[in-house]
Amino acid sequence: MLAAAMMACTAQEKAAAAACVQANPGGGSALDRCLTTAQANAFACREAALEAAGPGIAACTRQYVARQGLSGRVETAGKGSKETMGGRT
Repeated sequence: MLAAAMMACTAQEKAAAAACVQANPGGGSALDRCLTTAQANAFACREAALEAAGPGIAACTRQYVARQGLSGRVETAGKGSKETMGGRT
């Protein structure tokens, strides 16, 4: 869902930039302002997509952390051996 939303934001930005170039064929400050607005709108779009995806990402993170246990230990390839993320046992 997040990837699709980000792709939509990027497509929107590209379309807006193309419209800016078409509307301002001579370039200059008008084109610069238009492109800046297109970039700002795309940024806002991506921020909104991240905010909307936040609860799902948080839920996934909680599930991952719960599987690792509260001690921060993770199972390694060795039989029954455990080590922390920092490399200490």
